[in-house]
This record gives sequence, structure tokens and C-alpha cells, in this order.
Amino acid sequence: MQTIVQESQALAYYVYGVVLGQNIAAPAVPAIEPDAPVLCVGEGELTALVTPLPLDRFDPDLLEERLSDLEWLEPRARAHQAVLASVAAPVAPLRFGTIFRDEEGVRSMLRTNRALFRTALDRLVGRREWGLKIYADPKRVADYVCGASEHVRSMIIQRSRMSSGAAYLIQKKLDMRILDESRKLTERSLCEIQTRLSTSIVASAGGAVSRRSEEGPELIFSVAYLIDEVRFTKFAAELDVIVERYPWLGFELSGPWPAYSFATTPAQESGDV
Repeated sequence: MQTIVQESQALAYYVYGVVLGQNIAAPAVPAIEPDAPVLCVGEGELTALVTPLPLDRFDPDLLEERLSDLEWLEPRARAHQAVLASVAAPVAPLRFGTIFRDEEGVRSMLRTNRALFRTALDRLVGRREWGLKIYADPKRVADYVCGASEHVRSMIIQRSRMSSGAAYLIQKKLDMRILDESRKLTERSLCEIQTRLSTSIVASAGGAVSRRSEEGPELIFSVAYLIDEVRFTKFAAELDVIVERYPWLGFELSGPWPAYSFATTPAQESGDV
């Protein structure tokens, strides 16, 4: 069976990312196109992870058009990430769709940006990226407030002793009070959590967000952490304590990932072809 790179004599070189080191073994994972290989192109102490592809199928105009086709884009974006994730070393990822006309174009890019890549990769040695998402279920937060807030408890008791008309009016005030205290509790909790985790990390990217869901908890915090591998056990232990300390919140830890959020790399475009 012929591979995709044999379909055309003119090749473009798709670049996933850059690693530090020579004689790097290419990862044995699927490329962004079926039957195409993942190869290594080295220049000095830097190595680019690449896939040669038919130029007539990956010219800049065609690629730009395909980027808006989610059915085409999704599996290739996953493959791009899988190649980077398979490298057992710090990797500086390049933007999806970074393409060069030939191997010399890749080498030239490595030479031109050597200092930038070295700075980015040196920073990542011995470190990995972890993602943390925190969710708030409005009902769970409100239930906690109703049990923990003396003012709210007092209003609930007061409401129970009133006539239906008066109880309705105080219920409106009670709802507003619970909503306000829930917001303050969530904000205070996030500040405390960030402070507690800050002693175990090198850097962070991201923070508080507000992404409501029609059903289920609301995403209120999404962050990437750069963590020394030798300090991850301390980070994980601290997070376990936090999960117990804040039962009204939900936590989702993911990783380790290539440090996408902390590798400053040159912005390459498909027009490099």
C-alpha cells in the first residue's frame, strides 16, 4: 500500500513542535494524516517533530479553507496534540497548521528561533503542565450557606413564624441574601484555594471564569499549572486537603500534559509554505 507522502513529489513539512536534543526517536503515533509518518528534523541541539505531506493537498489557501471544517479539523487537531503528548521530554508546541515548503525551511526556522526555543525549553526541564477545573453547583453552595450563615438561619426561622403574605416578602429578601452570600463564599474559596496551591507550583495560566450550564454545575475556575515533577506529590496532597475543605465545590484535575501554556514559541503561519 502506498503512503500519503508518495502521492505527490512536492512535499510540505507539517511541524508539531520542537524538543531539545539530538538523535531524538520519532514517536510511534499516528500523524495528522493517515499513513503519513512522524519524523524528526534536527538542527544543532534542537529537533522538530514533522510530517511530510503532499503540497498539492496542503497549500495555504486550501488549509485555511479546511480550518473552518470541523469534521476535517477535529481528528487532525487530536492527532496534533497526541504527537506532542507522546514525547517523553519538554516540547515547545507550534500552532496547528504550521507548514514549511521543505526540510531546509524547517531547519532555517530552528536556526532563526534558536534562542527563543532554548529559553522556552530550558524552563520546562523537569516540569509538567497540569490542568485544574473547579465547578460550583448553585444548590450545594446555597445549602452550605443556609447551614453556615447565622444571618440566613435567622431569616429562615423568622419566615417560619410569619403569615403566608409576610413570609413571601421575606422569602424574596432571603433569596437575595443567599445569592449574595453564595457569590461571596465562592469568591473567597477561590482566593483561598489559589493561595494554598501557590506554594507547590512554578507558574499558572488562567483563573476565574463563568461558564454556566443548563444542567449541572457551573465552571468557575480553569487554570493550567506548571509544576516541578519532584513537587507534584506535595501539590496533589494539598489538593486532597482542599477537596475535603470545600465540599460545596467540584474539582477536576487533568494531566500531565506538554506545557502548552508555558512554552513561548514563534508564531508560525501556514503561509510559510
